[in-house]
Amino acid sequence: MQKSPMNEWPLVSVIIPTHGRARYIEDALRSVLAQTYPKLEIVVVDDNGRGSEAQQEIQALLAGPEYDGVVYLVNEANGGVAAARNRGALAAKGEWLAFLDDDDVFERDKLRLQVEDLRSTQSSISLCSYTLTDEHLKAIRVERQPSIASIEAFLSTKSFTQASTQVIDRQLFARTRGFPEDLSYREDTILVMRALAAGGRLSTLAAPLFKHREHALARLSTKPREAADDERIYARWCSEQDVLLAQVSSRLQRQVRFKRTYKYFRQRRRFGREVSGQEVRALLWLAMRTGNFNKAVSIISRGMFSKALSPRSSQ
Repeated sequence: MQKSPMNEWPLVSVIIPTHGRARYIEDALRSVLAQTYPKLEIVVVDDNGRGSEAQQEIQALLAGPEYDGVVYLVNEANGGVAAARNRGALAAKGEWLAFLDDDDVFERDKLRLQVEDLRSTQSSISLCSYTLTDEHLKAIRVERQPSIASIEAFLSTKSFTQASTQVIDRQLFARTRGFPEDLSYREDTILVMRALAAGGRLSTLAAPLFKHREHALARLSTKPREAADDERIYARWCSEQDVLLAQVSSRLQRQVRFKRTYKYFRQRRRFGREVSGQEVRALLWLAMRTGNFNKAVSIISRGMFSKALSPRSSQ
């Protein structure tokens, strides 16, 4: 795809997946229509299932005159947010793809500022900061995106990769194979990792450019998940991240591997899941090797003196 000259505005396609949150999507749509960016396409992917009450409610809303021109796609059955985003991306016509969850709201200048930054820095994927709000969009705090311009910085810095932060080059998105549809979470971060692994150049903006609404429906994913699902997703996360780790120093590789292993260890202990004595010893060794001595006491107390050690712990 040939890029538009700098004095022309390229088309941006905003993809909005929706499922079970019809009460919020009108705010999301209006925030896109109010953008100062002049050349937009809106693609709504209804993942409620054709014929459901929620699907009919969304369809009736989009029949209003203010939403004339919105591309409306209906999934026959619920397939998950990753699949819905991918379907929207496939139907989109824009040079750039942006994503907006149905309960989030763009600030008026979001797309203009991100596209301007992408073009001036010659980057291919952008992440912005955001404002965390309550259900009524009252600000709670700003989650500030750090400055990240390299794979090393991405791996060693906490960033925010929710889909609503992202604007990505359509060709780069195609090379990533899109959001992984077999995962129930972490799919948005994996997309960013895939983009970097595919040669994408990342740019970040410190300005908070959308509002992320915190509410009861949004917190469903914090409930304990099945251990087998967590293990599968963790293994997938590691394999995707290892592609990036192969491009950095061995020292950074060790630090990142300790960090992710320790975080997963704590997650398992929080949910009362088993760990083996062998795993605890291996994590302690990694902590010592990477200089994370302050984590050693936590590893011992959460591991050796826990009730949920597996029978293999005595081996």
